[in-house]
Amino acid sequence: MRQIALIVMAVTAAACGAHQKPTASPAPKPAATATPPPTPPAFYYDPDTGATVSGPGVVGPRAVYQPRAPYPASALSDKITGEVAMNVIVDVNGRVASVSVVKSVRRDLDDAAVAAVKTWRFDPASKDGHPVRARLVATMGFYLK
Repeated sequence: MRQIALIVMAVTAAACGAHQKPTASPAPKPAATATPPPTPPAFYYDPDTGATVSGPGVVGPRAVYQPRAPYPASALSDKITGEVAMNVIVDVNGRVASVSVVKSVRRDLDDAAVAAVKTWRFDPASKDGHPVRARLVATMGFYLK
């Protein structure tokens, strides 16, 4: 019985912090810093040939305006989720020239994704400092929380 009482006292003392060495307070965390904008890719896909264009002087398109699509009410009520993948052609002015779905989820989600992507704006791809048309693959996910 006496051993049980000693064990209980030792466990209680450890739980209350007895016999612990004082610890130094944690070092203050550095202030948050802003992250630089993402670097555009060093390649693009030629929309006419499908070939990957890369090398010195090549910069891929970089999105500067990229709103998300609203979740269609019909897909929301049916609890449909997934990702729509699209081929997007960006013209020399950074506007979306065409969009085609390459991986479909359901027609209403596909249509919402395509409509949103058509409003996107880009810094166009360039080769040797001159803007060029480019193809990219964009995905838009629709997920329930």
